[in-house]
Amino acid sequence: MSNIENGHSKLSLPMAVALANVLSVSVDEFLCDSVIHSKEVFSHEVQMLLEDCDDYEIRILTDLFKAAKDTIRRDMKLKQQE
Repeated sequence: MSNIENGHSKLSLPMAVALANVLSVSVDEFLCDSVIHSKEVFSHEVQMLLEDCDDYEIRILTDLFKAAKDTIRRDMKLKQQE
């Protein structure tokens, strides 16, 4: 495992499947940070997080989400200007 983390060995497909099974996640969830089209995985995760929220919690979380999005985009623009 250390060799894979340090880039000395490559992760095989059977090992990726085995690790996903151990973690009780799908392979796409396991690889979502390295898969180009991971938006569906994260969108589903957000939907699952909101599933048990009441109206008040959803309103607060939406406000937080908007603020975080604005901050991320503002930061990206600043980095592009450097």
